[in-house]
Amino acid sequence: MEVSGTIDSRASGGRNTFDTRVLHMSQTAGVWELKLDIRHDLNLENSKQTNEFLNEIQSMRLTANYIDPFGERASTELLLLSHFSPNNHNIKVHTSTTDAKVGEYITLHVQSNFYIKDFDYLVMSKGIILVTGHENMKGGIKTMAITLSAEMAPAATIVVWHIGRYGKLLTDSLTFPVNGISRNNFTVFINNRKARTGEKVEVAIYGEPGSYVGLSAIDNAFYTMQAGNELTYANVITKMLSFDEHTNGTFKKTWMSHDGDPDELVYYPASTFGIDANRTFDYAGLIVFTDGVIPMRPSICDQALNYSECLNGRCYRTDKRCDGYMDCEDGTDEAGCSVRNETLLAEFRKFRFNRILRHYQNVWLWKDVNIGPHGRYIFNLDVPQVPALWTVSAFGISGVRGYGMLRKPLEYVGIQPFFINVEMPTACHQGEQVGIRVAVFNYQTVDIEATVVLHSSPDYQFVHVEEDGIVRSYNPRTSFGEHQFYIYLNAQDSTNVYLPIVPTRLGEIEVTIHASTLLGAHQISRKITVEADGLPQYRHQSILLDLRNRAYLVQFMHVNVTETPIIPYEIDRYYVFGSNRARISVVGDVVGAIFPTMPINTTSLLELPMDAAEQNMFSFAANFYTIKYMRASTLRNKKTEKQAFHFMNTLYQRQLSYLMEDGGFSLFRADWNQSAPSVWLTAYCAQVFGEMAGLYEYENFIFIDPYMIQKNMHWLLRHQKEDGSFWEETWLPDRKANHSGYFSRNDIVREKNITLTAHVLITLTTVNLPAGVSVSHKRTYFGVCGGGFCNLIKCILLPNTETCGTGSIIAAASVTIFAA
Repeated sequence: MEVSGTIDSRASGGRNTFDTRVLHMSQTAGVWELKLDIRHDLNLENSKQTNEFLNEIQSMRLTANYIDPFGERASTELLLLSHFSPNNHNIKVHTSTTDAKVGEYITLHVQSNFYIKDFDYLVMSKGIILVTGHENMKGGIKTMAITLSAEMAPAATIVVWHIGRYGKLLTDSLTFPVNGISRNNFTVFINNRKARTGEKVEVAIYGEPGSYVGLSAIDNAFYTMQAGNELTYANVITKMLSFDEHTNGTFKKTWMSHDGDPDELVYYPASTFGIDANRTFDYAGLIVFTDGVIPMRPSICDQALNYSECLNGRCYRTDKRCDGYMDCEDGTDEAGCSVRNETLLAEFRKFRFNRILRHYQNVWLWKDVNIGPHGRYIFNLDVPQVPALWTVSAFGISGVRGYGMLRKPLEYVGIQPFFINVEMPTACHQGEQVGIRVAVFNYQTVDIEATVVLHSSPDYQFVHVEEDGIVRSYNPRTSFGEHQFYIYLNAQDSTNVYLPIVPTRLGEIEVTIHASTLLGAHQISRKITVEADGLPQYRHQSILLDLRNRAYLVQFMHVNVTETPIIPYEIDRYYVFGSNRARISVVGDVVGAIFPTMPINTTSLLELPMDAAEQNMFSFAANFYTIKYMRASTLRNKKTEKQAFHFMNTLYQRQLSYLMEDGGFSLFRADWNQSAPSVWLTAYCAQVFGEMAGLYEYENFIFIDPYMIQKNMHWLLRHQKEDGSFWEETWLPDRKANHSGYFSRNDIVREKNITLTAHVLITLTTVNLPAGVSVSHKRTYFGVCGGGFCNLIKCILLPNTETCGTGSIIAAASVTIFAA
């Protein structure tokens, strides 16, 4: 690397230029170090004119140029400005310690360009003053040592100041890094020679007795994502540096790897960023109370007018800071700004492997231990079956030596020399033939012979495959007992063994497969649930137990289940043999279990699917009424309510997908055939949503649009016939329901429309819209209709009308009771 530079001085010397110097890389990769001696590099004589030239230096600019072996070039500049001080009196603090660690000493040097008798200093970190002192200055430079404590990590700032004869204050500061995670040194070893079979490894941890050590091993593919789920040295130091003031700081550089390796971080001491004594104290986070004079460079920038000052004295608009353009010649407005979007970088690292898929465990060696009194902890660990490259990281905490971690993670290739993998379904029906695939792996360097054994069990039979792979599907040749298969495996190879079986009973059965060779053996058991043919039929019997005064003994519960499935003189059966099962639950509440599943829906309550609007609305109502019951009783639980409202918002959004533009809800979505809106469903949705909207304490958890309910009510009123009844527009999937949509609008279908009309009537009487939202069609529509149903609904919605008599009110009450 080539470095050149210029110096500007107010003295008669003017501008001077450094000779170009060629630097070699330091011990740290990617870092070049340069030390300048202006008097020596400019060949200045020790004279009065030289001293005047050095005292009048305004700035120094360094330029670095780098050319890589491929001819690519890179260059950068560094601008240094002189510290403002009247009469050119300055005090300087610097360090000669290159690697400061907790528990050791740091050597500091305080120097001045004029005679001072003494000076004061303090050391602070993370906004806390840790050390203060007063030193006498016997010569032009004072060397002192300060013990580094754990509180100074990861960076500390020393501020030195001198009060002159006339109360003038001179100061300087230095921020230096402190390595606080280097004392707790521990080592981790992985010994894979302990078990000859290769199924286990020995993990040994050596460190300070009593230390806590946390271990983590993940697949190398996930570790190279560097998505923040693993602790690295750079991440820990960067996070700890954020605890301190951001104005001053150390010079640091972070290298990011394209290969997925952890970030590399180096940091060096840095002098104050303040241009004068006042800003030196300010940038260090200190407030000074004194009657002395604190030098401050005159400024023409008015902060009240949104102007800030550049280091060279010029001004720039404060809102132009960190906008990507240098408004200051010295780059003050862009100093300390983030050069990259950390949020986008984190998102990129999380999803850099877009289609990565793992069929095996991606976390291994997740364990925390305490090192024993002898300074070691040793344990054995099972090796995962599937070969993988594991990256092991660890950190430790000690009460004496503090925090420590592995600077570089360990890599371990976990391979078992011989193992099997069994793949089979988890459920099947009675009489089905199940194929089991056994994959046998040989990761040794020699060929082996192995035996695969299907264990004997009365729960299943082995299906024989005849010559040329022929199997009679409906009547295969089967047999009980143990079945063995002899195979030959090449080195670093695998093969598949297929074992067809047929279960002999219902319920859960266990299948055991064993494979053995001279090196070792491996056995795996899998469970499969055998279900009966046909559709399940559910019977429910409930009983109320009164335990207020005494215990209650129930000897028998009568359930309507036929004892035997046999129908005399018939081929048919009541139910499949062995398919009957019973389940008993005891709930300490009168309405049953509160949220047996989260959320409750038609599948968990009625064993029905959730593919249509009616089932979705039922699920919403079931959760809502359960929450309402908990609210009215002493069973209210905020955590349960929060979970329920989360799912209710999802159900509400799904229900809106069935809403038509005219205000009706269809049983199926609009892109499905014959998905016309339903009067029955719309009335049900309006009733539940209206009741939900009336509970204002829940509007911050779920908001029901009142104008949607208004549209539902308008749409319902448009489906009333002249006699007052309501008619259905769409077809109903339930064949037991009445298809009143087959009849024209003017047909009299009294008996067949009673339930639908009563259902809509209950909705019209129970829905109360919020203030400012009304259904104007109510009075207008019923004012022009006639008939018994019309008078009936009119008397309930508009009880003050003249046509309402005693008989109408009694009839309305009877219809309401019948509908309920």
